[in-house]
Amino acid sequence: MKMMPEAPVVLANGTTTFCDGSKVKLTSDAVTGIQWYKDGVIIDGGTGNEWIAAKSGNYTVTSTLDGCTSVASAAIAVTVKMMPTAPVVVASGTTTFCDGNNVRLNSDAVSGNQWYKDGAKIDGATSNEWTASKSGNYTVTSTIDGCTGAASTATVILVKQNPAIPVISTEGATVFCEGGQVK
Repeated sequence: MKMMPEAPVVLANGTTTFCDGSKVKLTSDAVTGIQWYKDGVIIDGGTGNEWIAAKSGNYTVTSTLDGCTSVASAAIAVTVKMMPTAPVVVASGTTTFCDGNNVRLNSDAVSGNQWYKDGAKIDGATSNEWTASKSGNYTVTSTIDGCTGAASTATVILVKQNPAIPVISTEGATVFCEGGQVK
């Protein structure tokens, strides 16, 4: 009489809840006749003692020995959280202006905003709007449920320097009688 193999044990090598684009390695203690399942459906090619899970679902594994297949392992639940879309930024006015002025940039992401200037994080800039007063490329990201999406398209701000105030010099006295002049 053939013995049915024991149900395999599955361990996750890391967190099983993560943002889209990440993954977790699942490892079975079974050594022969391995078959992985996701939500009770056979995973094509899932026959090694490890499986890299990158999609949400309940993962199990069976082991077959001498034609006898074990019951499925306890399920490992994997949850993949969706990434937020890149925010869209709208400027409240012209993005080219003279020094001393500014423009308000508005993100369509309702929450989880983080503004950047030239790729560097702007500390404390976490609302859905930012007032830009310096030249640079401004972007914003959105973080929802711990997942940060792609940055917005850069909004280019160009601040023009104000012209220098001309210096007027004179030759001679600046106080004179009517009909006189100064150079």
